[in-house]
Amino acid sequence: MSAMRIRTLNELSVLEEPESRVEKLFDWYFERHKLLIEVIAVSVGAFFAALIVAALKGDYAGKDWWWVAGIALIMALGTGYLMIRSYLIMKGMEDEFVAALKLLAR
Repeated sequence: MSAMRIRTLNELSVLEEPESRVEKLFDWYFERHKLLIEVIAVSVGAFFAALIVAALKGDYAGKDWWWVAGIALIMALGTGYLMIRSYLIMKGMEDEFVAALKLLAR
């Protein structure tokens, strides 16, 4: 846990029902990451849809299509990296939640 989260837990511990407030805090944290993943997925999906439509219309016929393929590849790799990173962050949230509850119990 980061120092900021420990400070936040310390502040929450003096309030009534700190466990429910910690749960709400982690719900917000989860929702923020979920929203980030959704925004990235929709943005990249729209970009690839635009590329497919342009390719079907023949806009890239006889032009330097490899630039478009390179950009698509870079975006796909970047999206994959961000999705894996977000998955690992969300996977570790369960351990952070349990650790937060243990700290509150002390």
